[in-house]
Amino acid sequence: MPLASTRFFAQAARLDLATLRNLTTPESIVESAVVGTVLGDALFSALRKLGQQNESKRLYGSSRA
Repeated sequence: MPLASTRFFAQAARLDLATLRNLTTPESIVESAVVGTVLGDALFSALRKLGQQNESKRLYGSSRA
């Protein structure tokens, strides 16, 4: 994994933990962790797919004739 990606995900993890640190009740911590995980995973997956699509187009050109 490129260094820039590693830094990006490390920063995302720091932000996740900082958000949880500011919450005060166990319920709010669990809720935030679950919602953040579900939405965050979907977001990162979508961004990865967009990046793959962009990189594939750059490397192999458009498939449209």
